Amino acid sequence: MHVSLSALESALRFVEDLADTDDPADLGRRALPGLDRLVPADVLTYNELGPETGRVSYCAYPGRRALQPGQPGRVRGAYA
Repeated sequence: MHVSLSALESALRFVEDLADTDDPADLGRRALPGLDRLVPADVLTYNELGPETGRVSYCAYPGRRALQPGQPGRVRGAYA
């Protein structure tokens, strides 16, 4: 498998930007634009569920919401 030098440099910039994140709550907002540059997508989301009941964090890129609250929707994705 061949990975171009520019792709590796882009991935390194992405990781360096995430390493500069001081506030863990800011991770989704900072990660999604960089991830979109590496792996273009129509919509990217970052979701976090906390141990407390009702603790949910949601971030979408671009800034519009992928799914509207209270609206049924279908989500397709790849899971590692």
